[in-house]
Amino acid sequence: MEKSGHVKVDVIQNGPFETLPTGAAWYPLGTRIELKALPTPNHAFNFWTSDTRLIEILNPYSTATVAIAKGSGTITANFS
Repeated sequence: MEKSGHVKVDVIQNGPFETLPTGAAWYPLGTRIELKALPTPNHAFNFWTSDTRLIEILNPYSTATVAIAKGSGTITANFS
C-alpha cells in the first residue's frame, strides 16, 4: 500500500524483544530507516528479514543497520 509518495513499513520482532523503531509507520519513498535490535542476555539477535524485495536491508546480520524503503512491507528482527 502506498499513499502520495509514502510507503508503510512495519518493524516487528519474533518474540518479546525490542527494536528501534517498532511498529508501523509511513515513510517517504526511498527513506533510509535506521534499525537497531536490542537483544537480551539469554536471547541473541540472529538477523533481519523483510517480506518483500522492495525493502533492502543493507547488513541483515548486524544489530544496527539501515533498510531502504522502496515499497511497503514488514521488517522482522529474528532472535534465538
